[in-house]
Amino acid sequence: MTNPARGAKPVFRPSTPEDQAGIAQFLDRVFQIPLTQPVIQPANMHWKYWKPEVAWNGSRSYVLERDGAILAHGAVWPLELLRGGDTISCFGLIDWAADPASAGAGMALTSRMFQLADVVCVVGGSESALRMRRAMGFRPRNRIQVMARPLRPFRQIASQRAWSWKTLARLLRNVAWSSRPLGSPDASWTSMPATPAEAADTISRSASEDHVVFGGTSGLLERLAQCPVVRSALRVVLKDGRPVGYFLLTFAPGQARIAACWLSSSLAADWQELYRLATAEARRDEASNELVTFASTDVQRQALDACGFHARRTEEVLVHDPRHRVPADAHIEFQMIHGDAAFLHDGTPSYLT
Repeated sequence: MTNPARGAKPVFRPSTPEDQAGIAQFLDRVFQIPLTQPVIQPANMHWKYWKPEVAWNGSRSYVLERDGAILAHGAVWPLELLRGGDTISCFGLIDWAADPASAGAGMALTSRMFQLADVVCVVGGSESALRMRRAMGFRPRNRIQVMARPLRPFRQIASQRAWSWKTLARLLRNVAWSSRPLGSPDASWTSMPATPAEAADTISRSASEDHVVFGGTSGLLERLAQCPVVRSALRVVLKDGRPVGYFLLTFAPGQARIAACWLSSSLAADWQELYRLATAEARRDEASNELVTFASTDVQRQALDACGFHARRTEEVLVHDPRHRVPADAHIEFQMIHGDAAFLHDGTPSYLT
């Protein structure tokens, strides 16, 4: 006699708000996380998956199911890439999970999701996740460095639940790191609060056949401003009173993040001024004990190092691009805003320093 559960053909479909509880329970079971975690809170799931979005038509969450039982789940973080005069459809893959008991379900889900856009991007992950992504067809491009600077080392240590003999050494190290001066600030550089449109207006990027950049900045900034699980602060950077760039801070428990930034200069000294301003703004938030960001260019790395940030790990930018829309040697300036690194947290302080 045929088992109907095994005999039924899996169905791929976009999820709906009515699936919220089922998806939360599935992610809870696969990742073994409490249902109280922000990642699967109803408000956060609605914002990520179902809140109407200009950059994506319809649901951004997809399931593979059999007889109503979820076998795999994945979600879209809408992006766009610009190359020459073309706009390349793109998304970041987030909240991907597959039932370990359902062999091939995760691959079947992603093969259908890959048809939704020309290019799919992800960054980093565990060794097992990287092996899975390579099996899915993702290929490494350039690397980014995840960099951090402690802001309040004593509060940082006090907020940690687990203590060990290494705690004192870590505290002393972070005191030294947080005491490192930011250098002499230039009074001609300032920042002020901005709207997403005002910040996006500072950007002047040239996309060519050999130079691919992320577009849709205003929409991304607007999306992050509505996130229910992190606060944010968006500021325009001014040189002699003239807008020349911007930075976006997001605030997770205990940690501030430079989720996005841009400057109309390729000089490390100028980028240092931007990071000084961002660090000063993060320090104004009394709940922030650490500041973290991605560095995807040598200029950014040099400027961050000069501002007392330390490289904590290196991650690969992985791209699924079967149509070869992005040149193989194109450098992708991936920032936190281009995935869930801008807002993902488990509700408790977690630090890189």
